[in-house]
Amino acid sequence: MSGMPTDEDAEILKLMREAIENSRGYASYWEWKLDKRQAELHAAQVLSRFLFPGRDYSVSSVINDPPDALVQIGSSRFGIEVTEIVDRKAVERVAKRKKRGLPIEYDWADWNADRLLKSLSDGIAAKDQKLSKASHDYNELLLAFVTDETTIYPELVASVVGAVRTTPKCIDKAFVILSYHPAVDTSVFPDRCEIFEIAFGLPRECGRRSNVRFRGRY
Repeated sequence: MSGMPTDEDAEILKLMREAIENSRGYASYWEWKLDKRQAELHAAQVLSRFLFPGRDYSVSSVINDPPDALVQIGSSRFGIEVTEIVDRKAVERVAKRKKRGLPIEYDWADWNADRLLKSLSDGIAAKDQKLSKASHDYNELLLAFVTDETTIYPELVASVVGAVRTTPKCIDKAFVILSYHPAVDTSVFPDRCEIFEIAFGLPRECGRRSNVRFRGRY
């Protein structure tokens, strides 16, 4: 009989219920509580669809990370490291309310240009050091900052990404990826997640597998 739920449907619903029950309940678009690798892979896929339109590529998780994901285009390898911008104190406040059985209230962290700039600069420096040991295995290393913070909006990000002065040694490109918004143009952002490139010079010192470069839209 058509329309009857299948075992697969039941399993999906079970996983959805578990995800909701275990969710932190704050800025959770990029969160995958049951499997962190799935969240990282999702972000890598979103960035890949934006960077490599019309290209034949594959995206897979990297077991011995960093980086978190590998994008393979022919013989060229692109590593993607994913990190989240989220207010940990806000997450803790929501967690405390949830633990006490209280309703989850709207709790928006205060993000401004100075705070976002520091978060990006510190994140690039930390991840650049972490990725140094993997640089020789990839043609390019990409860093994706994902965020679902309500007060990190497109205009704020656009005003900050050009002000970053950190020059990484190993990371070739870095991006800020916002969460899904139904009004975003899919001809530019296939997943309706706006993406902003962080401006900094070419990396130095780290080794590479070859001189192959593919800049996608750039």
